[in-house]
Amino acid sequence: MMPLLQKSKTAARDWLQGIDTALLRTVAAAAALCMLLAHGFAFTNLFPNHDSTVLVFDAQWTMYVLGRWAQNLYFPLVRGKIAAPWLIGAFSIVYLTLTSYCITSLLHLKKWSAALLTGLLGTCASVTAQLATYTYETDAYLLAMLLACAAVWCTERLPRLWGYLGAAVCLCGCLALYQSYI
Repeated sequence: MMPLLQKSKTAARDWLQGIDTALLRTVAAAAALCMLLAHGFAFTNLFPNHDSTVLVFDAQWTMYVLGRWAQNLYFPLVRGKIAAPWLIGAFSIVYLTLTSYCITSLLHLKKWSAALLTGLLGTCASVTAQLATYTYETDAYLLAMLLACAAVWCTERLPRLWGYLGAAVCLCGCLALYQSYI
């Protein structure tokens, strides 16, 4: 058992040392800046729509259908059954940062192009539309985008069988959160 634990520890340490921290800091700063500049108002004000009232008034979560079954897991386990704009914004920025890091590391982009890509992702039409209409689900949808990108990362960076298995799990999670990101 000890050799297996030592091997796992070494593999985890090597993987963590492979993270480009300078690139991660760059995309994190770009994500925070673009999201706060573009969507800061939405992160500080609650504008409930017809669906977000479910988070307050419906204990059964009846609005979720087959296409979004993982939201029944995500909301209670990760964010809670609340529609706090600042918390949604914080999770959205983290997911955007990780998505940008995944894409820029796969494409071997430089810092300036990574920051530009992050800004474009953070202000794209789908993110802006979510924050204008369905704010309470924005973080879940950005997690779905992260999982879609992570599927590509798995196929490119992991050994063949593990890469395909990881990609399948990521795509299933992506589809279960928000099916349009496939």
